[in-house]
Amino acid sequence: MRTLPVGLARFQNQFAPRWDLLMAGSVMAAVPVVLGFVLLQRLFVRGLTGGAVKE
Repeated sequence: MRTLPVGLARFQNQFAPRWDLLMAGSVMAAVPVVLGFVLLQRLFVRGLTGGAVKE
């Protein structure tokens, strides 16, 4: 169990980084964040606009 930057850093070695593994790991890490944002964007905007209304 490692954090994401440490886990991705293990794909690099002294001579040449493994770009294919680095990019695959980065995409796998970014997909849940992007999906969460897309699914919860409506609630986020509703909260922002609801808090800005002054009665």
